[in-house]
Amino acid sequence: MNQRVIISAAGPVFCLIIGLICWFAYSRRISAHADLLLLYLGWFGVATLLGNLISTPFVGDFSAITQALQMRMSVRYGLSVTGALLLCGVAFLVGRELRQLAPPGAGALKALIGVIIVPVIGGTAAVILISLPMPSEFALGRVAESSFWLFAALGTLLSRKHFQNILRRRLSWVDFALVLLAVSVLRLMVGGIAFAP
Repeated sequence: MNQRVIISAAGPVFCLIIGLICWFAYSRRISAHADLLLLYLGWFGVATLLGNLISTPFVGDFSAITQALQMRMSVRYGLSVTGALLLCGVAFLVGRELRQLAPPGAGALKALIGVIIVPVIGGTAAVILISLPMPSEFALGRVAESSFWLFAALGTLLSRKHFQNILRRRLSWVDFALVLLAVSVLRLMVGGIAFAP
């Protein structure tokens, strides 16, 4: 039982650690060129753990942990609600930060389209396409995950723009290499990893 708990916890906890490292690096403004990437990576790391927390009563790593530990359903639902509230709050904060990274002169609506709507719709569609074939309920799950970006959109619209970082970003070979790496890893992981019992 302990091995099952450790294996189930390893993925989300590792994602959280990577997310917190990226968030820390972003907050230190280590590189203006990397701010946007670090913020997105920080979000995805934290959101992966909180998403697993949300799915605790139903499916996923934390569900396996709570089943192995024989936790009551009321506790599982409590963890799910806690995860959902935390994810909404973090998404709102990310939306505020994304507004700060919008190009100078971009109004709230342009920022919303450029840093949230286009990446979320395009990214969700890309992940679904790269992951094909996949059951329709998994595809719906990806869409449901993306719905939390509504709180980021709210954060973007309600924040005031402060031009802390006026560096104009241009795509480079590094950006394309990172996209290719991410697509390759995702494609390799589509089948999952089978653990021997």
